[in-house]
Amino acid sequence: ASASASASASAGESSPTSQGSQEGSDFIQFSSVTGNHNVNRSLWVPALYDAARAIDLMNDIHTSRNNTNVSVSGGGSSGSGGGLDRHGRNAILHTLAKLCILMANQKSYGKLIADNSVNIGWKAGIDDNSSLPTTCEMKSIDEVLSKMEELLQEMECESDPSFQPDIISYNHVIGTLARTNTGKGTEKSAGNRSCMEACDRAEWYLRRMELSEDLTDGTGDGGDDEDLLPTTAFADTTTYNLVLHTFSNMSKEQGNRHHVSRSNMRQSLEAAQRANDILERMEQRYLRSKREDVRPLTITYSTVLNAWANVGRAENAERLLKRFIALAEDAGSETDYVKPNLICFNSVISAWANKGGKESAENAMKIFQSMEELAVSDKENFKDIYPDTITYSSVISAFARSGRDDAGDRAMELLEQSIRLSNEEGMKELQPDSMTFNTVLDALSKQGQLEYSKSKGQMTERAIQSIQTKAENVFNLMKDMHQEGNKSVRPCTISYNILIDMYAKMSAPDKIEATLKEMDESYQAGNRVVRPCTITYNSLLYALANSNDKSGITKAMNLLKEMEGRGGKRRLPDDVRVDLYSIINVINALAKKAMFDKTAPKMIESVLSSMEQRYLDGETDLKPNAMCYNCCIDAWSKSGVDDAEENARRMLDRMSTMSEKLSAPELKPDTISYTSIITAISRRKHSDGPARAEAVFATMMEAGVKPNIYTYNNIINCWASSGRKDAAVNAEKILMQMQEESDKGNTEITPNAITFSTTISCWARQGDKGSGEGAERILDMIESINARGDTSIKSNQYTYGAVINAWSKSYGHSDTVMRAIGILDRMEEKYVNGNIHLRPNGPCYNAVINAIAKSSSKDKAFLAKSMLDRMKKSHENGNEDAKPDMRTYSTILNACAFTFIEDQAEKEEVLQIARQALKEILNGSDAPAFVFASFLLACSRLMGAGTKRDGVAQVLFNECRRRGVVDVKVILNLRKMASPECLRQILKGSRVPVGNIVLDDIPQEWRSNVKSRTPRFRR
Repeated sequence: ASASASASASAGESSPTSQGSQEGSDFIQFSSVTGNHNVNRSLWVPALYDAARAIDLMNDIHTSRNNTNVSVSGGGSSGSGGGLDRHGRNAILHTLAKLCILMANQKSYGKLIADNSVNIGWKAGIDDNSSLPTTCEMKSIDEVLSKMEELLQEMECESDPSFQPDIISYNHVIGTLARTNTGKGTEKSAGNRSCMEACDRAEWYLRRMELSEDLTDGTGDGGDDEDLLPTTAFADTTTYNLVLHTFSNMSKEQGNRHHVSRSNMRQSLEAAQRANDILERMEQRYLRSKREDVRPLTITYSTVLNAWANVGRAENAERLLKRFIALAEDAGSETDYVKPNLICFNSVISAWANKGGKESAENAMKIFQSMEELAVSDKENFKDIYPDTITYSSVISAFARSGRDDAGDRAMELLEQSIRLSNEEGMKELQPDSMTFNTVLDALSKQGQLEYSKSKGQMTERAIQSIQTKAENVFNLMKDMHQEGNKSVRPCTISYNILIDMYAKMSAPDKIEATLKEMDESYQAGNRVVRPCTITYNSLLYALANSNDKSGITKAMNLLKEMEGRGGKRRLPDDVRVDLYSIINVINALAKKAMFDKTAPKMIESVLSSMEQRYLDGETDLKPNAMCYNCCIDAWSKSGVDDAEENARRMLDRMSTMSEKLSAPELKPDTISYTSIITAISRRKHSDGPARAEAVFATMMEAGVKPNIYTYNNIINCWASSGRKDAAVNAEKILMQMQEESDKGNTEITPNAITFSTTISCWARQGDKGSGEGAERILDMIESINARGDTSIKSNQYTYGAVINAWSKSYGHSDTVMRAIGILDRMEEKYVNGNIHLRPNGPCYNAVINAIAKSSSKDKAFLAKSMLDRMKKSHENGNEDAKPDMRTYSTILNACAFTFIEDQAEKEEVLQIARQALKEILNGSDAPAFVFASFLLACSRLMGAGTKRDGVAQVLFNECRRRGVVDVKVILNLRKMASPECLRQILKGSRVPVGNIVLDDIPQEWRSNVKSRTPRFRR
């Protein structure tokens, strides 16, 4: 067994130096706590094979001498003295512990046989034809651990103290638990205990030893747990460190997994907290007992710091580090083994990096700076904590995960600083390695992706080239440094994949193809650290599928077939194959295109069908998940085809069928599935939509699926788009029900801004006497919620605009105009008082002007002009959103055209308002036909008949004809304005009929810029 320790030393591990059974204990302590398992199989296998033979020989000797059956567990008759003594049994425990390390090493390389046991391959390279020793017949880590615990229990049952277990015995078992708990959360991995089982068992041994000491010194009463039996040894520092390492392993296994489940994340957080609690118990025990062999060491604190770092609980990690620093400062130069070392500081920085976020990057930087300051200012206590390569890499990682706009630039600054200090000041420990470079590349990639995302794909070519060039420069620097002889820096598959992922997210498929070609050529030339893999091709798949190029999705589908091994021009490496992410990339991209590409839903179904079949054929990693089906249902719901709802329902049924067929409850239709069906119904805008949506809702509730805010919002939208007279009343009823449930504690359906705005819009679409009052009632409800201190929902300019719009459509209400103006007054007052979200915008003013124009007031033209002046003043005072536009002036024209007054002087004033409005339109942009039609109508009603009016008609029509905006309404209103003689002169030679007219009756050159909904042909 000790030979395997020497083998570790030759592979880079420290070898123990003490003698006897303590030798094994020292090595266990070192390898378990550090996790340094550099197993050299060519030495370990024969060494452990010989140790196993020695165990069998010991058993044979003791059996023949004492006629007792001593198995691999070493047990003899209790108290007989005929079995192996403590040293012999500890030697067996030592051997079994090493066997577990070997098995864990084999498992990490996936060398498992059919029954999920570990295939060591004992006979390979061993010139021995005898049968396997008993120990070598064990097939799983759990089996070995069970044997170790069985042996320990037999030792505990011995009456002779020389046969009873000592602290070395317990530490062997706890150390093995610490090194081999590689299961997932509460799930067992192949032939292995789960992480939590190992943690619980390790702490169980610790608590028993703590209880024994408490009973011995009179500080304990035995406790209430009957399962905690006293032990024959007290816990020492090694024991605590091993148990802490078990929990640290648990947090690492779960905290760093991608897409970790909530339950497993809870397990990880629990593991970190329990490690912290054990540390506090250890500190208290040391202070109480004054036993130096139970004193917390630097490695003790660093293990707990690492546990907090693994789960991203940076605040807890930093709090513990500060406490540790204070302890070190209090101790002064008394001792070196209770002072924070470089690993401790790096763990805290890693914790901030794992947490992510903008503040985390700054906090990591503060720790980094404090390390430099402490190393200079307090050399006595902190001489060895100057930042190293790992420190730099961790801080760079914190920036990479921060989501900051300058993450990549800050990462580059740190990289340049480490290179400068390494080259110019001889600080070789700061020489960046491949991991450092890859992290910088990742930071630059994410910075570029963030900028591209914020621009909504409209980032300038120059900006795209700038960020890509930065990343490419870093990549090329890696190449140059490697060519200059730096063996620790070399572009690898990860480096290329980061670049390719950046190109993919920034829509640059051509650059991906070029980079792929370079990777392949490098690999073919013998560079074995660079080879395109599934992740590489998944990035290309993403880029092609999300490309704006129409051929992009076709290329993506072809690449997917090639990755599936179904032909194609491209020759892919043998280990490149479709995985779940490949399929999700394509399905997600197709779902996004469904509104514009009607074939997208069918293509998703095709991909899903292939996925289902491959899973049924045995490819278990391609098991369809709910998201895949939901994307397909959503694609149908957004497609806008006539049978969208029917197809969405069909996919819902297929989802249920596959759930039953695969015995997979996670595939049952969920909230998203049912909500997507309701979305499909709302998009049809049928009068029976609400009833159909309510039926889906009822089915959903019967299935035990809880609706969320999106479900209710879509039902309200079904009412809003139904065109029914009772739509607004029912929409408001649903809103009130949601609010009531929310007040009772169901926050999943708390109405949000969309809920309120959709209900207000529903009232606006109602277009009847109660529209304005209904919309204003909802607005009052929002502000009442805000008054209670709940600011999760705030009214904004769009909310107020919708209420004003509702008042503008409250036909039949006697006070429409004043109520609309009142809402605008209320809005302006709140904006002046500091509510920037209520800055009145153009649509708000336009809605008031529209309410005025549609009113029966004789002064509507003057009121509309007054509101226009108010709008202009707001714009002049700095409100950029209040600039009058085409709609503003055209509504003013409409108000003038429908102002019915008798006084000629007032008519002239109204006409002047109309002239000014037309002038503003003609100065600002191209005027559409309806502007001229409105002005012609205004002139026909406000100007007296005669030569002057005919002259204006002639000028106006010529301008319309020049602009190519003569439509049917222009002709009809021209007939009202011009005298018969003038009309004949204007239309002379045009063949425009005197009676009924359609668009095609008008010469093409006159209507070349007309966008009209008027019938083009006679029926």
